[in-house]
Amino acid sequence: FYGSSSRNDGETTTTTLQYGTGFRNGSFFMSASHFDQNEINARDRSVSRSADGRSRGGADLRSSATPSARVTLPGGDTVIRDAETEQFRPVTDADLFEFPQFTSSLVPSQRTSIYANLSYDLTEQITITLEGSYTDTEAEAELAPTPIFTAFEQVPLTISSQNVYNPFGVDIEDLRRRVVELPSREQENKSDVERASLIVEGLHWGWSWELAYGWSRSEASEKSNALINADNLARGLGPASECRPADCVPINLFGLPGSIDEAQLAYLQVAGKVNGESKLQSWSFTGTRGLWELPFGQVDFAFGLEYRDEDTFKKPDRLLADLGTIGGTNFEKTAGDRDVFEVYAESVIPLWH
Repeated sequence: FYGSSSRNDGETTTTTLQYGTGFRNGSFFMSASHFDQNEINARDRSVSRSADGRSRGGADLRSSATPSARVTLPGGDTVIRDAETEQFRPVTDADLFEFPQFTSSLVPSQRTSIYANLSYDLTEQITITLEGSYTDTEAEAELAPTPIFTAFEQVPLTISSQNVYNPFGVDIEDLRRRVVELPSREQENKSDVERASLIVEGLHWGWSWELAYGWSRSEASEKSNALINADNLARGLGPASECRPADCVPINLFGLPGSIDEAQLAYLQVAGKVNGESKLQSWSFTGTRGLWELPFGQVDFAFGLEYRDEDTFKKPDRLLADLGTIGGTNFEKTAGDRDVFEVYAESVIPLWH
């Protein structure tokens, strides 16, 4: 299969190979496929290139984290560094950032999967079925360069009055800045899913029954780059006397795009990664049969039981776990497991037509 949008982007291809055969007392089937989808960027469509949705009856969602420093002073006035005069002036409604210019609307992704099924009649009354599958998925989304909201980070930041780049001479608690000196963030997601099952079905003494075992495992990772080390940023925004060259670089958030130099970027830029895994095992048994005939039809009865063993964990790297990044999701390691046992019984009793 091949397809693309009318703008000649978002190309999608799917290649599938399938094979099946029957043999004495059984059958075999397998399928292998590969899916590949290219991206569509938000900036490439008029409906998505702007976050200002007011013309379509929506809200203005443009960001106040702008490439030029936007500062709320202790008295309540908000100013922004002007690109032409290089001086601070009061902000206007136009001083907002169009982050969709950097983001993906359709995320590029690839997926490879394999499936196989083998069925065999052990006797005239008993059939055994084996199934297995494997799926590998990769996707890479593009996000706008990391924004800084000093007053609204998980650990709020204060720019010291003694920071070497602070032109106001007072502590600044609310500064907003889009760090366009960094590349756009890329979020890379990978996952592997494996599944297997064994099913034995039979028919004895009027009962249809099924005994099944299932196993599955999924492993996933998420990696984000061009994030900001929040701990280093806090030190770099502090007093000059506490930012020693051996282990600290003063950070200039008060300038225009390009004012954050290579040394500052090297001090700030980090990547974050999260790994996770989930496992499931299950055993089940079900049985059904018709019991007796009534004037309006047969009374049917079914029962079943199932046991499931589930466990999962999600583990971020140290910076993400320590709330040490800006631009990514910060959380501590989490894990859990549970055992579930279920029993059911039901009957269908026809009382009238």
